Amino acid sequence: MTDNNTLKVNQKQPLLFDDFMYFFMRIRKCRCRQVVSQLRRQYPNNTSENLAKRLVTAQTGLSIIGGVLSRLPAVLPNSRSSLRIAGIAGGAVTLSTMHLFLILKIALIFGKDIDDQARVPEMIAVIAATIPSILMLRSNKITTLATGGLLSAATAQLIGKSAIAYYKDKNNS
Repeated sequence: MTDNNTLKVNQKQPLLFDDFMYFFMRIRKCRCRQVVSQLRRQYPNNTSENLAKRLVTAQTGLSIIGGVLSRLPAVLPNSRSSLRIAGIAGGAVTLSTMHLFLILKIALIFGKDIDDQARVPEMIAVIAATIPSILMLRSNKITTLATGGLLSAATAQLIGKSAIAYYKDKNNS
């Protein structure tokens, strides 16, 4: 029995959600833990915020590549709409996965349990923020690749900076 004065122990994510993220979004939490551990060893004197900023910087470059690749089918001559749709859908999943990895690594850096049920709404918010940035791209073929890369990079920056502020604030409260 618990009462209102008892601290609530972190509840683990439901197995269905965890398996969905593993099989469909390719989220490997062990990889997040490995990267954070390596980062801490490589930069032992950095603050949590500085380590998280390093992750955001690396993610931004990766997001540029992901954004460009997701728009590639749109610039291919004679590409069919089904190929364009597949590129956009694949890009949305890939960029969402990359951004999910980013916030999970930032959460770990700030001492959060990435198996905690509290991460579920945070992860859903990241997916919701990523997909519109992919779908908004309806520019002409000449600017599509550049726009895709820049918009994806801006989304990574926004998600990363928001996650740093969120988890930093959670540690201070």
